[in-house]
Amino acid sequence: MTARGAVPTRATALHVLRDASQRVTFDRTRVIPALDALAAQEHDDEVADAVRTLAQQMLDGAFNERRHSDVLERCIRLLSRTDDRRSCDLYRTATALHLPSPRGDAACVVRALALTAIHALEPHEARFIAVRLLTGEQSLSGEPAHTALAILGAASDDVAITLACHTVLRDELPLRIAALQQLSADVPPQAFWDVAAPLAGDRFPDAVLAITDIIVEGRRAVLLPGLARVLPDISDPDLVRAVLLAVVSAHLDGVADVFAAAVERSPRRALPGIEEALTLARIPQRDALLQRIAERHREQPQRPPA
Repeated sequence: MTARGAVPTRATALHVLRDASQRVTFDRTRVIPALDALAAQEHDDEVADAVRTLAQQMLDGAFNERRHSDVLERCIRLLSRTDDRRSCDLYRTATALHLPSPRGDAACVVRALALTAIHALEPHEARFIAVRLLTGEQSLSGEPAHTALAILGAASDDVAITLACHTVLRDELPLRIAALQQLSADVPPQAFWDVAAPLAGDRFPDAVLAITDIIVEGRRAVLLPGLARVLPDISDPDLVRAVLLAVVSAHLDGVADVFAAAVERSPRRALPGIEEALTLARIPQRDALLQRIAERHREQPQRPPA
């Protein structure tokens, strides 16, 4: 026995896990400290066997059907520290675990951790599991969808990511942004903007800035014509200024066309932001575009028809 509050030794921790498995009884106050103690020590087959047995029994419902998500998370994190293929079946089972509760599905993180563990062992299989997990329930953190998108992105599975954006992620703004960030540079501009264009507007500033980062950090000049089309949908002067300054700093071909579209077609409310960006932009057309902004300021706004 270990005194209350004391850190179990390796031998004591292993005894706790084996005792729980043999008796098929579960005491959280002993099992959780035991797992934490083992996580802080060297990983070997003896530890893996004890942890894997406990986790598999829990997934199988041996403990009066009680499946503790926090315990399973600890088990999977511990097991996945090494590429032990003996844990594959456990990971597969964990990716399908659902634990409905009044606060949502408690197993969302378990599924994400198990998917990550499978990806290290079976990357091709992990892609198919990722697609399945995108269609399931997500937690407030967006798991397991964030992990699924990252795995599909690592495999450059652009078709699956794009399809998810048009279907199961249609109303999931943070996840659609995450999906855009996972698309590879091989995605045709039209396909990219089919996903990104509906997010370009004052209501989604985080999405607008994320799209801008994708263009600038990836030096995706091929996406600038699409940006020129959607930028006039933004009327917030601070937001449009941030986008234009970021784009001009990348020195990409086609930046002048983006400024021209903004100057000609953006709402009058956005003009101060465009003007500020232009004063800092070193493009040959700057003076002419500043003159055009001055003309637009003098123009009388059109009244809607009676």
